Amino acid sequence: MLADVPTLHLSLLVAAARLDTIHNLAALNFNLVYSHYAELVTRSKTQRSASGLMVTGGGLRMWSKETARHAWEDLGHWEVIVPVTGLGVGPGEDGASENADSRMWRVDVSLDEVAWAVKEKLGSVGVGVGEQLGKWCREI
Repeated sequence: MLADVPTLHLSLLVAAARLDTIHNLAALNFNLVYSHYAELVTRSKTQRSASGLMVTGGGLRMWSKETARHAWEDLGHWEVIVPVTGLGVGPGEDGASENADSRMWRVDVSLDEVAWAVKEKLGSVGVGVGEQLGKWCREI
């Protein structure tokens, strides 16, 4: 199923899985994932620009926070990310915060599985989106 999700969803999943792998987190929220996603996109565009590659065309797009939030919610509906309860992060201390951005989630796939999906869906050759997402998966 992972290889069939849209590119934005894969991008957020890469960011979430990276955070989980790097920091060994029990849970994370949309705000943290979106911040890491934005940092990765910005860094990729800066590196492409510095190396003389065109920033437009084959590169990753920086999606708005609202659009990314909908993609994040899709990942939850597809159970690729799973809500975490009992962390005391919202009303009723059950994680069901009124603010969906701060609701806590567990990534239910590994970074290796996401890297496989990126390669299956987008490939990893050249300077396109697949190569960039693959690089994010490899560079921890």
